Amino acid sequence: MVSVFPIELPLIGDLIESAFPTWCIDETEKRIFGTETCFDGTPNGVFSPRYFSKEFSGADPALGGYPTNIDIQYAFEFAAPYLGQACAGSPHHCAEDFDGTTQNCKKCPKVKTDNDSGPNGPGHIPPHIALASVTNYYNKIISDPSVEVGTALADAFDYDQNACRILPNVLLSMIRESYPRDPDTGDAYYPPPFSVAGGAFPLEFVNLAGESCEKEKAKHADAGALDCFEQHSGDVSLYPDDLMVGHGSPHYCTQEGKDADVNNDWCPYIFFGPNRGKYRHPHIAFAAVETYLAHLVMPETCGTTWDDSNYPAAVDTTVAFSYMENNPDGFMPSQPLVEDGMWIWPGPLGGKKKPVKGFFTFDLYVAKEPEPPLFGSSYCTYAPDTSCYSSGWPACCGDDSIHCPDMQPDCEVKSCETIAEMVCGPSSDLSELCDLVQRAGLADDLSEGSWTVFAPMNGAFEDVENFSKDTLKRLLLFHVVAGDELYSSNLKCKSPQNLITMANGFDSRTLCNNGRPTYIKGRSNSNTNPPIIVEANLDACNGVVHVISDVMLYKEYG
Repeated sequence: MVSVFPIELPLIGDLIESAFPTWCIDETEKRIFGTETCFDGTPNGVFSPRYFSKEFSGADPALGGYPTNIDIQYAFEFAAPYLGQACAGSPHHCAEDFDGTTQNCKKCPKVKTDNDSGPNGPGHIPPHIALASVTNYYNKIISDPSVEVGTALADAFDYDQNACRILPNVLLSMIRESYPRDPDTGDAYYPPPFSVAGGAFPLEFVNLAGESCEKEKAKHADAGALDCFEQHSGDVSLYPDDLMVGHGSPHYCTQEGKDADVNNDWCPYIFFGPNRGKYRHPHIAFAAVETYLAHLVMPETCGTTWDDSNYPAAVDTTVAFSYMENNPDGFMPSQPLVEDGMWIWPGPLGGKKKPVKGFFTFDLYVAKEPEPPLFGSSYCTYAPDTSCYSSGWPACCGDDSIHCPDMQPDCEVKSCETIAEMVCGPSSDLSELCDLVQRAGLADDLSEGSWTVFAPMNGAFEDVENFSKDTLKRLLLFHVVAGDELYSSNLKCKSPQNLITMANGFDSRTLCNNGRPTYIKGRSNSNTNPPIIVEANLDACNGVVHVISDVMLYKEYG
């Protein structure tokens, strides 16, 4: 253990740079390989110095992302499980039937408690609060001559229990010292990170300006000074014309995106002005402080860089994104694709249902008050569970706050649909395709066997009324793969592996955006406006369906 501790913690930017060493880049911001040291003398690291998007957080750092709150094992995240619902993996808990395609998942609640001793402990605590609390604690003990700093910090760590991270119970005591609960209500107030009371995190670069900044100041009147755009970056004239000025959060969305109420997390971080690409998540700053303090206390076992030996995880912790629209200017990050005033969620990789290791909370996933029949409840999910009913409601629902019926409900046990049933179902948006499938005599074929179907949505078909049955059949067979089930993960990006032989014998081609299957086209489709994969990986009994925005063409039709 070292005997001398600095009188104050180093600048947070320096701590992050030390714990998460970044790439060397040239004047065009392209990554430089083959050198150990950058022009400024810093080591050539593994993380991007220009951070623009949350899309790759949790993925390989070569893509430009950083670890997530789950990756750093932040104790008080209480994230939503990865069950394919909107906002899975974030602190926003949407119910399993939440419609993420029409509603902003940020409206879903976070885990909140009125005491620290229940099954969910303190509930979600924003990482910037942990960062501020640890900083406050260090400043207090270093300024108190009666405190042995080394001993006090050593008590915060136990390598055998928690490696180079602060023990959760000690971290919570630090947080409650700076941010106590109200003794009457049990509530805890957590000021925003860009306020003095919230830690004045200098790398937040929040999108608040002018009127929106003043409203935020009124909302947090006791939080001290707020660092809005005018303070951290300058005049609002720096904003690109298509952005909405001052909509809050560190994300910078287009006016079109905000009019469609997209999730801010899908929009890029600051990508213009003097602080371009410099945003860093508070949880990254917190991990950097943990790394620094652990090295001071246990220099033999904890190094100066964040332990990334197991990162990225075998099952990635990235979150589901909407479809994104690339900007032709390489300096402009992609924004959520908005069509007809609506975004398209989930994107080409689906909802990302996966078994991620970590501490997740399931309470709110099934917390929406159901109406009989209780599809999604413990009674009717897979088969009627009469033993559950006989044990008594509401215990059968698994949550005493849920209203359950007084009488045993009738459950219509759902079985899977064939592709033909999925396309021709009463609630399907593929009714035009259904009519054409029946006209071409393909309905029986799509009811058995194994298929992958790229299904054009309603409105995609034009000028097919005069097609003969054989011509129509050949066109529709160009939208299916016989005898194989191809999910998004099976669709390749590079030629010639991205060619798919369709059931009529001609090849279609997958096109990708940022390494993800986004478009699929025939040789006669436009290269500038190919069909979009609108909804991927819809499971049927006998295959998989991908909804696409337009018809694929393997030949020109007059």
